[in-house]
Amino acid sequence: MDTLNSLKYLFKNIGLGLCFLFMSLAKIYLFLLFIVNLANLFGTKHWKSETTLIESITTYPTLYTISYPHVDTDLVPYVMFAEQLIEKKINYSVVFGDLTYPNIGLCINIPGIYTEITIDKDFWYGNTCYYAKEEVFLHEVGHCSLYRLHDKSVMFGQYTYSPASIMTPNAFGCTDHYKKNRQHFLRELVSK
Repeated sequence: MDTLNSLKYLFKNIGLGLCFLFMSLAKIYLFLLFIVNLANLFGTKHWKSETTLIESITTYPTLYTISYPHVDTDLVPYVMFAEQLIEKKINYSVVFGDLTYPNIGLCINIPGIYTEITIDKDFWYGNTCYYAKEEVFLHEVGHCSLYRLHDKSVMFGQYTYSPASIMTPNAFGCTDHYKKNRQHFLRELVSK
């Protein structure tokens, strides 16, 4: 009977050991996959093509969520895009919340004490196009990370006296103005 108990104990410990070994190898594999994916992602300036970043992140969403525990999962691709664009780490909370209309994004910034971006979840999930989401998110990053205030400057274009800055107090929505002038708005955001 002692031999049988010894064998059970041995196989149980070997089984646990193999289980831990497998879990460790899986973690190492996922970590290496994450590093390779990040290297590929940030090897060149992908901010000119938002779909590259979004597709890359949605391929391994759990890995990116682990790297950004302070960010709601659906906002992680936008945080990564913004970090690459502004060349700064976003190390504050970025969450969904219930904001009161007309507010669809909110930056709370008490320097050195507390910073948070809140995006209205009804706006985000309510059939909103990519460009509207990007514009609102980057507007709030402009407040929280770049300390930008609202900018009411205008430019003459397709729409007479259209906003010249992503920091305009009013969101563009899904208009062509932001989409067609996107490179201008991205450059303008980081230029001041």
